Amino acid sequence: MADITSRIKKIVGVVVAILTIVMMFSVVAGTLYTFPAEDDFSYECGGRDGAAEYKSSVIGSFYKTLNIYRVQQGCYTAMYLDHMVRPYNRGGLPAFHVAMLVYMVLFIFAVGFVLRTLIKDNTAFAIAMFAAMISCFGMTGSSGGTMIFYWYTGNVGYMLMFTLAMFTTGFFLRAIKNEGKKAILYLVLSSVFAFLASGGSLVITSINCSMLLAIIILASDKVRVSKILIIPFIFAMIGAFINVLAPGNFQRTQNDLNEGHETVVDAVRDTFQCYFIELKKIADPLMVTVMVIVITAGIILGVKVISKKVTWKLMLISIAGIFAMQYFTIFPAVFGYHRVQLTGHVTASYYIIARLLLIVLSLIFSQWIQDSALLEKTNNIGKMITIGVAAIAILFLIISPTCHSIYSDSFCARTYRDLRSGRFNEVLAIREYELTYFELAEEGSDAILYLQWDTGSESLPAMGIGSDCEWIVNRSAANLFKLHTTTVLIP
Repeated sequence: MADITSRIKKIVGVVVAILTIVMMFSVVAGTLYTFPAEDDFSYECGGRDGAAEYKSSVIGSFYKTLNIYRVQQGCYTAMYLDHMVRPYNRGGLPAFHVAMLVYMVLFIFAVGFVLRTLIKDNTAFAIAMFAAMISCFGMTGSSGGTMIFYWYTGNVGYMLMFTLAMFTTGFFLRAIKNEGKKAILYLVLSSVFAFLASGGSLVITSINCSMLLAIIILASDKVRVSKILIIPFIFAMIGAFINVLAPGNFQRTQNDLNEGHETVVDAVRDTFQCYFIELKKIADPLMVTVMVIVITAGIILGVKVISKKVTWKLMLISIAGIFAMQYFTIFPAVFGYHRVQLTGHVTASYYIIARLLLIVLSLIFSQWIQDSALLEKTNNIGKMITIGVAAIAILFLIISPTCHSIYSDSFCARTYRDLRSGRFNEVLAIREYELTYFELAEEGSDAILYLQWDTGSESLPAMGIGSDCEWIVNRSAANLFKLHTTTVLIP
């Protein structure tokens, strides 16, 4: 009987893993059809000019970042990488595609790294990974992935920084679980990633510090014994202060002031309003169904993500902590923009963060049910009910028109349609033609490109170079290609 159960578990794990790979194929493949857009031209140009001025990309990128820190924003890691890496300037579209592919793979790997640290059972890990990926790319609002996965600047500022934050969390969890030299190594790595992750958008800085603080609270017994475990949190907070206190943040926020939304008190109120508005979209029927599957799978497979017993008090603390982390993730954005509304890339990032936190909460909830011995008190009836609920949730996921409708408008579905229809190829061909035209244009000239036709896709961003040669993107592109002006005209 044990052998049969083991085989079934392995089969389920393999099937779920294959489903995850199939679901993610078009999303990952889409990075190979991306191109520079909007702010990308400015950072590519700025990084190149800084390297030429200071005779070093390392030093030049530092001074360019310092200038932005003074006048615009404090996200030091993201700004430095934008100027330092500049893949298109270094190697054209092939290098650009490599960078975008690497960032996407790193994000997926980081999610898996954290989940693997929490979950040892292979089948449970496969289910949790599927839940995480469909939460990030297959639900309401995930179409905003265009701005944080296929737009280079958005990717570096948000998802790459969140990737670093997840590495911070993963290494910190391993530092707590291990001892000796291995624990020290994990602690050092966690501290380095913590400082780097705090140098992203303040939305990411907030969740980076929040995740570390949450782990410290949950593992308070071990932290009391080994005080050095708080070092990654200290590094994260140092980075956060450097980021928050940037003079550029204060200049920028003054430009966006709205009456009735100026103060911190206003921001606290506005964040609550924004939080509940977005929560309705985050906890869509598909997300609730996935959470039920994770909870029941965790119970059936005996998953334990916390080393100590989850009491009802600890469960309440976990629930309050998860929702507090979600709240404080969007607080910097609401306060910074002074309105009860999130921008597109912030919304897309927040949906991913909030849903991943709900997946973790589901795992903790499943452990609470196990630790409370509710199932043991009901003998086999509780186990049968759990299996029945899991079966119903899976069936609902497969046949429900509601779930199908949500998924059909998701980032996964959009990338699949673009890949299948050939739209990815069509759009890339046109954008490559535009870029090549400007690259070959005479230096200092007014480059005007007449496109006979243009097309778009469901998941790729717009390049941003239009008919107004004075538009900021046109000007940035002109500077990158060393032209006087750039213009794209379409009949």
